[in-house]
Amino acid sequence: MTDRNSDLSPPRPAARVIGPRAAGDQTDSAEDRLLRDLQTAAGRPSGRPPLFPLGGLGTYEGEFVVDLAVPMCGRDVRDARTALKRADPWGVGVRDLTSPLNLTEGDAADYLGRLVRAGLLSGPHGEDERAQEWEPHDYRLWKPTPTGKVLAHASGRKPSSRRRAESLAAAVVTAAEQINASPDDALYWVEEIRALGGLAEPADGPLLHVDLAVTLRPRLADPLEQAKAERRMQDAARDRGERGLVRDMIGYGHWKTRLKLAGHSKTVRLFKAEEDVRGRVLFHEPRDLTLDTGPTAPYARPTDPGPLSHCSWCRQPGPAERVAAPGREYSTSPIGLCQDCLVLGGAAASSAYDFDGGRGTARRIVATLTEQPRHADGCALCGRTASTPLAWWSDRHGNAAAADEPAGVRARLCQICPGLLHLHDAPTRERWWRSRFGAACTAGMHATLRQEAGLPEPDARTAKPPRPARLTPAHQEILTEIRRSGVMTTVDFSRDAHRAGTNPHRRWSWWETRIGHLLDHELVALVTNDLDTHPQTAVRILADDERDLTRRVFALHIPGPVWDGSRITEPEPPTGWTDLYAQLTVLRRERDEEAHRMRALARPADLLTMP
Repeated sequence: MTDRNSDLSPPRPAARVIGPRAAGDQTDSAEDRLLRDLQTAAGRPSGRPPLFPLGGLGTYEGEFVVDLAVPMCGRDVRDARTALKRADPWGVGVRDLTSPLNLTEGDAADYLGRLVRAGLLSGPHGEDERAQEWEPHDYRLWKPTPTGKVLAHASGRKPSSRRRAESLAAAVVTAAEQINASPDDALYWVEEIRALGGLAEPADGPLLHVDLAVTLRPRLADPLEQAKAERRMQDAARDRGERGLVRDMIGYGHWKTRLKLAGHSKTVRLFKAEEDVRGRVLFHEPRDLTLDTGPTAPYARPTDPGPLSHCSWCRQPGPAERVAAPGREYSTSPIGLCQDCLVLGGAAASSAYDFDGGRGTARRIVATLTEQPRHADGCALCGRTASTPLAWWSDRHGNAAAADEPAGVRARLCQICPGLLHLHDAPTRERWWRSRFGAACTAGMHATLRQEAGLPEPDARTAKPPRPARLTPAHQEILTEIRRSGVMTTVDFSRDAHRAGTNPHRRWSWWETRIGHLLDHELVALVTNDLDTHPQTAVRILADDERDLTRRVFALHIPGPVWDGSRITEPEPPTGWTDLYAQLTVLRRERDEEAHRMRALARPADLLTMP
């Protein structure tokens, strides 16, 4: 496995044996082939020519992936990996497997013995005290072998069809043609791509990996000039805000080329093209794209221009950190923000935020503005627009108004600054309205700063929808229980697991994550508590008619404030939308009441614990 933690140690790519099959592979079972590959990944020779990942440190290339549904040691690979993951530095014991695998202590001991015979564990170590009447537990430990450690850290994936594998390989070939069309973009070009492993064989069975041997060549013939060009490219990327990207010891251009070829795919694996490993040629570049340039002056890293002398938003003197839109240069940015405005504008690092998402900073600024405004004229915070003192209400812990602010806070603010300071014009504003108002004010702040600096609008970036989580049998069990009980919360699931003695190691956060998956899939809906207009963590089943109506309503109009390019406004809904939204509200209320009645019948003892 590649070392992802150290930036100083030399690269140690894991040997990959994905060459031609041995003579006995045709008759070996899937379990035998997997065990042999695990042993090879752990460093044991197999007689096949080894393959090494194309990348270096900091990449996911060379990751071992398994089919979790393959039988192994009487169960499946998923259970074997779970057993090995439960091992600590001292090993894994019998009682570590009884709950995760739903086994008795005797069955768990037998299963550990089968893992030992498969070469995944060694042991047992320690004394078996089950014979002593005063201590009925088994304290023996089994330690993972190098082969078992590979399986413990392996990733699971379902095999891809042959057609899907061929399409992924074709996409890599297309990317290679685009790279060679403009090799100066990443300072590397692709000479050859060959198919390896199962992809190179005529069989049409499913494949876990698409293995390719790739030959990359540097753009410049002189290694010193190539290194200087890559340093210039990397420093320019760092200046554009690409500071968190993964690097490796081969070079920035090499990493960029691999990223263009296969992206972050876990199915496509790129290997070095060794002489003793041959495969079907998928791509070959007949031209020599390497350039022989003359020597250039030594490269000097650009100096940091330092912060600005005034904050671009509140206009107070003092050091202001330069900020820029994604993809724009920081060093030449004319916009700088002080530490307070960095937090208010959402541009600060995560460590600079308060535990409540910046509300602590906002409350501190509001307290000082009421006594000492930062500007004598205009907005008390930014001074841009003339305004009169108005009453504003803060949002402290999700409540409409703070208990010690019955009359609100009187401050002279513009149309943008109240949302930055988590202030609202009425104490009865709903949570969704406050969220939309804050987002609109943040967008208005960013647009105003760009307009004042004379910067163009940033490039429109289409955000990819979140990848839906895979629904496991645990998700199906959760859905079944919600259908039976009507309304369920994460606390209910955690309490039921402890009462039944099943899965006691799962905390409420485990259930919270799975319910979040179901919400993303639009299979469940949040239930509104009658005592509060805010949604709670209680969920119910979302029927098809309600799901379709919800999509229709919010495809037409999303209520709430927005930034229209010049001011904060709240667009009027189109004709007929209000009636449609009222229909959705009535339907939601009816479904909530029906779900509560089902809970009263199915779980009468738990009604007192409902949120």
